[in-house]
Amino acid sequence: MYDSSLILEDKEFLPNERKVRNELVADKADWQYQLSARCLQLAVSDLGKAWKSFLNKAQPDWGKPQFKSKKAPRQGFKNDRAKIVNNYDQIVIEDLDVKRMQMSHVASKGLQQSLFGCFRQVLNYKCQWYGKELFLADRFYPGTQRCSRCGFVKTGDDKIGLDGNMKHKTRHNEYVCYECGAVMDRDENAVMNLMALI
Repeated sequence: MYDSSLILEDKEFLPNERKVRNELVADKADWQYQLSARCLQLAVSDLGKAWKSFLNKAQPDWGKPQFKSKKAPRQGFKNDRAKIVNNYDQIVIEDLDVKRMQMSHVASKGLQQSLFGCFRQVLNYKCQWYGKELFLADRFYPGTQRCSRCGFVKTGDDKIGLDGNMKHKTRHNEYVCYECGAVMDRDENAVMNLMALI
């Protein structure tokens, strides 16, 4: 379609979403019967958006294809890793169970893009390279459930979840110890518990 539009110098031959969809539906290939029709719809929709940008000469970089960089999410690792490894001799991180943290498709996408496993791998490598100590808290270590002052560990209905605690009506970001009565930020309490492992 694109070649014919160039040869005949006629804009009516330019490819668009509707033309390609009609052509693919009229002459179906074997793979189209095996997969969901939604696969084709999404692919043609993405192509339609790409063609609009490519054929629009008003675009600043007209004629130059732009691709999404797969390295983009990892760029922050360089700065974060450098700050952590250069400023501290002993570092503690948690061994997170990312699969269980993916409760919904929205949360799972964010967790996958954050690349916890890759960050841990890079941090471990750099700590060995620069002679720093890296401590790994066990996956089942109750960092958020343990009181950093008295050592009391919450169990059962007393535990704090991502929605807080329904039984005691506490928010997700606050820690209230039912043993000594200490009230503090949940993240600060978890950090104090992790520091106790050093």
